[in-house]
Amino acid sequence: MAAISVWGSVLSRDVRAVTGFIVGLWVLALIIASAAVVGTIGVLPFVVLPRGRRERGAMRGARAWAWTALRILRCRVQRHGTMDLPDDQGALIFANHRSWLDPILLMHETRSNGLSKSEIFWLPVIGVYGWISGAVFFNRRSKKQRTRAREEVIWLAERGHRLQVFPEGTRNRGPVSRERAYLRLAMDAYHHGIPVVPCCIVNSEAILPPDEWGAFPGHEVQLHILPALWPKDFDSPREFGDAA
Repeated sequence: MAAISVWGSVLSRDVRAVTGFIVGLWVLALIIASAAVVGTIGVLPFVVLPRGRRERGAMRGARAWAWTALRILRCRVQRHGTMDLPDDQGALIFANHRSWLDPILLMHETRSNGLSKSEIFWLPVIGVYGWISGAVFFNRRSKKQRTRAREEVIWLAERGHRLQVFPEGTRNRGPVSRERAYLRLAMDAYHHGIPVVPCCIVNSEAILPPDEWGAFPGHEVQLHILPALWPKDFDSPREFGDAA
């Protein structure tokens, strides 16, 4: 009986893996196709505007695509809290990172684009249209690139754009958030008077797991949006970064 139980468990995992892989390919194709259609209509026309001016207009198209992607993934979003910032206020959106779904969720719910590794830029359609609408890509192995990216994020935030930052640095496969966090951008924001909005994402890994190649649509994901933190309310960059 024990052997049967073990083989049943193995078979169940194999079926899940194959099913998730097939669904994942289908979902990826639909998401790229939707990005091509929605992005060409709502994002691409803004490429004629200079960096720093085009992002606000292009973000409308980017959010429309994010909404479509969430529908394709049948993601049921339970949002707790709201953005307590004026529409034209730039900010950093700090969040934990559980899944590839997180940037899409934050894009739709917080009108923000991402600080992301350079490899994402080469995703068909998504990477280029992400850059047009305000994403910042950089090579994580290059100190010069990391510095340039931080400066670009602050520059865009000063012009009213909102950038997603994942202080854990990468997707977290553990049950709790990493103890180590990268706080340089929060401290940069402190020096420039830019607010940080802390967020908590729960269960996004159920749809796009970080340790599996596949998609499992139909789950509920929670997004908790906390009140914005303002540099003027803190005595030092480190205190501000720790709070964020």
